[in-house]
Amino acid sequence: MSIKTFYSSDFPPNALRVNHMLKLKGVDLDYVDINMMKGEQFSEDYKAINPEQTIPAMLLDDGTVLNQVISMLYYVEAEYPEPPLMGRDTVEQALVLGWLHRIFTAGLMSIAEVLRNGYAPGFEDRALPGPLNIAQIPELIDRGRTKLAFFFDSVNSELQGKEFLVGDSVTQADVDCYIVCNFAAIIKQKLDPEQHPALAAHKERIAELLA
Repeated sequence: MSIKTFYSSDFPPNALRVNHMLKLKGVDLDYVDINMMKGEQFSEDYKAINPEQTIPAMLLDDGTVLNQVISMLYYVEAEYPEPPLMGRDTVEQALVLGWLHRIFTAGLMSIAEVLRNGYAPGFEDRALPGPLNIAQIPELIDRGRTKLAFFFDSVNSELQGKEFLVGDSVTQADVDCYIVCNFAAIIKQKLDPEQHPALAAHKERIAELLA
């Protein structure tokens, strides 16, 4: 079974996670851009495809819709195994999955806590993505910044003497980490190369691979 249509965008970090995987694998799909800034994810047409109203979504030939990033990453890796980005053996696969969870919860969600809870306009009652209206909790802004700072510190330490997070070649863990480092700029908490030299070097390394 193949992918019929890929609904994505070039801005939201969750969309970029899948976009970058497809690019590294050299996969070209029927692509439909969903403009989040215009609220196109809330349109009736897109809601009919993805009731979660989140970006991205992947429509398969049999009508199955994948609307969770981890499921899309798994599917793309299975359908297009080269180059392997989810680990080359069982141990690497387990490590990559562990990193994906850690990067999402400690990195991306930390930024989202800041962004959606009063730091930026336009997220009133949109503290979480999806169809529900969720009230903001301004206290989460400070918590998110603290979590993100710790994430940068800890990942920088673990990258000492290493080019990649898992094994000796790029994996999706590296891609997701790169996205966090870039996306942190939106809350003006940019990665500091002097404070986090190993992580900054890793960011540049992945940027070159994605260029």
